[in-house]
Amino acid sequence: MSSTAAQVIPPISEEDRARRLAAIKFVDSVFRLEGFEPTAAIKAIDKAVLAGVGDYDAAAAEIVAYAKEHKNIDGFVYSKSVDR
Repeated sequence: MSSTAAQVIPPISEEDRARRLAAIKFVDSVFRLEGFEPTAAIKAIDKAVLAGVGDYDAAAAEIVAYAKEHKNIDGFVYSKSVDR
């Protein structure tokens, strides 16, 4: 999922994007049943995964590495934003 504003994001097929979006919506709906809403970090990761930047395994590894380095995840969402 590593990305910077200068990198080109590889396109994913519409079929793959639709599958990813369906999975995200399903997971979000299950969590909502338990009273949870997606955090800003989860929304940013979802957006990056939908854009084809990476997958959830890579995102989880990056969050852990970021948290170890910075002792929190403040700034992680901004550092992974595909809107910048």
